[in-house]
Amino acid sequence: MRYFRLALSLCTLLLLGGCGSAVDERGSAILAVTAADNVQPENLYGLTASFQDGNIAVSDENSGDILSEIPLSEDEYALFLSMTDDSHGCLLYCSSPAAGIMMKHLYITEDRWAAYEEKDLSSLIDGYPTSLSALSTDHIYIGTQMRSNGYLFETTDGGGQWNPVTIDDEYYRYGYVLPVSADDHVLYALLEYTDSATDTSTYVLCRHSDDPAAWEKIGSFVPEDLGEPQTYYVSDGFLYIADSQGTQYQVNLP
Repeated sequence: MRYFRLALSLCTLLLLGGCGSAVDERGSAILAVTAADNVQPENLYGLTASFQDGNIAVSDENSGDILSEIPLSEDEYALFLSMTDDSHGCLLYCSSPAAGIMMKHLYITEDRWAAYEEKDLSSLIDGYPTSLSALSTDHIYIGTQMRSNGYLFETTDGGGQWNPVTIDDEYYRYGYVLPVSADDHVLYALLEYTDSATDTSTYVLCRHSDDPAAWEKIGSFVPEDLGEPQTYYVSDGFLYIADSQGTQYQVNLP
């Protein structure tokens, strides 16, 4: 998993900030990017997941109480938590990749982690997960670093079967599914491809429509040296992004 510094040159910021309704060569609207002061999404349901003493601990952020301790059989590597309401939600655990193999386990709760169901996704999800977002405990998306057959995966049966999502014919290297928007409960995905003409990374923002199977591209932006986003969410008409060094930006949504 890569770590990076999210950086935009001054000339790029000025260019994007003045683009208005410009489009790139693929017909996607160019989104304006500006610096942001504080990129910290609200924790709507007050839960956090962390590694503690050889377990995965799901905790109440306000009280500090541990609601569930899930034993680990692999190493401490990555956790992704997505709640759909106070009681229902999903947790994805990923081990360190070894010889290209990564263990992936999905945990689903319907009672705020008093109990949970576990599913082994190791052979069902190709690539290395980057993100998790649940519309319900049946309808779940996982973003991945693309390997052979997908940058975004979807299940509609609670994790029993997973299908790769194809938004267009572009070869995306990374897919990130954002937390469901608190404003209007809309789901977004951020996809990365490399522009062969300039050898730069371009990010395309897509939005999940009312049709459960449909996505629409709503625009793109071209930052410099953007690797794996660390924090990303949509609120009040902006996409907010922060990197591991604390650099923060907001992207205007059309």
